Parts: sequence; C-alpha cells; structure tokens
Amino acid sequence: MIVFVRHGESEYNRKGLHQGQFDSPLTEDGKNQARSLKEVLSKYTFDRIICSPLSRTKVTAEIINENFNIPITFDDGLLEIDKGSFSGTYYKDYEKIKKFKANPKLYGAETKQEFYDRCIKAYKEIEKLDGNTLIVSHGGVYICIYKYLNNLDIDEKIHVLGNCEVYVCEKE
Repeated sequence: MIVFVRHGESEYNRKGLHQGQFDSPLTEDGKNQARSLKEVLSKYTFDRIICSPLSRTKVTAEIINENFNIPITFDDGLLEIDKGSFSGTYYKDYEKIKKFKANPKLYGAETKQEFYDRCIKAYKEIEKLDGNTLIVSHGGVYICIYKYLNNLDIDEKIHVLGNCEVYVCEKE
C-alpha cells in the first residue's frame, strides 16, 4: 500500500504565494495539522516514509513519524515543481501567472512535462518496494501521481489536496 500526504500549511501557503522549491517553513497551524493527521494515520502500518527534502515536508513527516518511529528517506524526485524566479509571486497576480504558464523557462523553471516525468519516475521506484509506504510531499506531486494512476491527461484539471490531506494510492 502507498499512502500520499501533502505537507502542513507553510508560511507561503498562508500568504498566498507560489512556493515551488522555495523552502518555506511550516506555520504553527501547519504543525498542528500534522499532529492531527498523525492520529488519523495511526490506523495504518508503514514500513517507511519517503519524503521531499524541503523543510515543510520534513517537519510534517517527522511529526507523523512520532507514531511509527520508522526510517524517513528523502527523494528529490518528490520535490515540488521548480518555479524558478516565479516563486514568491502572489496567486492573485493573474497577469504574471499567464506569462509564467506561457513560458516557464523564462523564469528558470521546470515545464509541466519535465515535472510530471520526474514525479512519475520517482513514484514508479516507490511502487517496486515491498511493504507499505507513506509519501510526504507537495500538492503538485500529488496531481502528477493522481493523473498517472487514473490515466488522465497532463492538462486535465483536478482537485488539489489541502494541507495534510491524504490520498491512498494503492488499496490495502
């Protein structure tokens, strides 16, 4: 079984800013979200936690791991999309978003396809592992995995997980 968790609320989430791979720390609310999630996940058994190396995912994973005391490994393939110099812009700045989406390379960012390919490569490696795995990562990574598992087009619009929401990738 593979279970996916999005990190708790970060400072950039709270401020409505694009994060990408900028290492925005968890807010106190984000840490509390992880503590609540820790209790929800206590009904599962995991053999490992695989996590994005950014602090917002690390801290979320460490809080959850208080219940399990299992190895946490970090995988760069689970990093959020690299938004380059676009990180730090406001979600409500629609003109900048249009320019970014038209050509992310102008900002030193990954394309949607590069990001998708990276995430799915990492996920396929996780699928090969025996036992149960908890992935702690980002909303964009979830979108890629969900689309892959459900055979959806890369441009298909889907619901994004909220902070500390869970998606069971494989049935128990």
